[in-house]
Amino acid sequence: MRFDFTRARVIEMTRVHHALQTLSALYFGGAGGTWHGTSNVGWYAYSNGEGDRFDFAWNSRGLVGLVFNHESERSQYNIDEDKRTPFRWLRGITGAAKKLAIATAVGFENNVTAGMWTTGAKLTLSDPVKSPRAIHGMELVAGFGLTPEEAVFGKTLHQNWLELSSLRDTHARVAIRLARARRTEVTAAEQDQLLELPDGCDTISLSDAQQVKEGLASLGAKWSVPRKRILAVHAAKRNADNARIEKALTADERALFEAARANNHRKIVKLLGAGVNVDIRTVDGQWAHTPAGDTPLIQACKAGARSAALALIAGGADPNAQNVFQQTGLLWAVRKGMSDVVDACLDAGGDPNLADSHNEAPLLWAAQAGDSKMVELLIAKGAQVERRTRSGVTAGERAGMHDHHALAKRLT
Repeated sequence: MRFDFTRARVIEMTRVHHALQTLSALYFGGAGGTWHGTSNVGWYAYSNGEGDRFDFAWNSRGLVGLVFNHESERSQYNIDEDKRTPFRWLRGITGAAKKLAIATAVGFENNVTAGMWTTGAKLTLSDPVKSPRAIHGMELVAGFGLTPEEAVFGKTLHQNWLELSSLRDTHARVAIRLARARRTEVTAAEQDQLLELPDGCDTISLSDAQQVKEGLASLGAKWSVPRKRILAVHAAKRNADNARIEKALTADERALFEAARANNHRKIVKLLGAGVNVDIRTVDGQWAHTPAGDTPLIQACKAGARSAALALIAGGADPNAQNVFQQTGLLWAVRKGMSDVVDACLDAGGDPNLADSHNEAPLLWAAQAGDSKMVELLIAKGAQVERRTRSGVTAGERAGMHDHHALAKRLT
């Protein structure tokens, strides 16, 4: 599959991406992207919530796309905004494209790690677009040079847009039609499809639905929010979840989770003394944004519940038990900065090199927080300094990205 970054293709794909991310926000919250204008003059801005973003802008004379990847060594986070050099990496950008880029970069905080620009038919890329893992963030915009079907459903990208949005196939097809139609209305059949919840979604909130209505309206698509049906979906889903959870967990097991989340160490000791399994696992949908497989210890650490976490470890909790994202109680204790819980986890056999599904181990999070004492503790227990995340970043590099330069030097 060839990448084709023509003006018409890129603008078409900004509409598709916006429609897709807007529908994703219906189920998972967040703002999605922001699309404004027409095919002649307009702009599209998107942030993935993990520090990466891109902005496209176009007018009658040119088109520009600016990319920021927070894990690129080109990041200028540690430099004052007015001293940054956003076009250092966009070598050769001139004329109308540069004027458009200057205006766009101001709203971009002048922090650019890669980009593309065109005047007329000629296109220039700051870096090659390859998949998987194009450098400096170009993989974030690679899909804008593909057809909607290939970007959303295909295999060219490291992760296609359907996977990134966590939507169903039917949701994505609605998004593509709404993006292409220019002026249209969500049909009754599409309304039914949108009310089918994707995996990992408990319900649809009315506030998110209103935001989605506004996001679709920017593309010229009209959606009448089905208020009563959304409330009915919410009630039905919650009732089904409650029945499933009650079938999977006893009252005492549910009580152990609640005590862990509430930092009620006395209740934890009582329940463990009564024989409740200390490493019982959460059921998908037990709480909003809670994955399957959390243990009470993971839940306590997520909540910053020190006393509860220590009571669970003393009661025999496994610090290496992983949820569906391969996260452990030790990893969450580090992320929450609970040094006493980290100590207890390590003393109980916690593995400092057990990483999550992004290959991010506890040392990376201690480095990101700039917590030198925790870094030294983890290293003393055998943490691997040279380990790289799935995107290729070491703990030392992550420390430097967050302006912990002395710690970064220590870790290199």
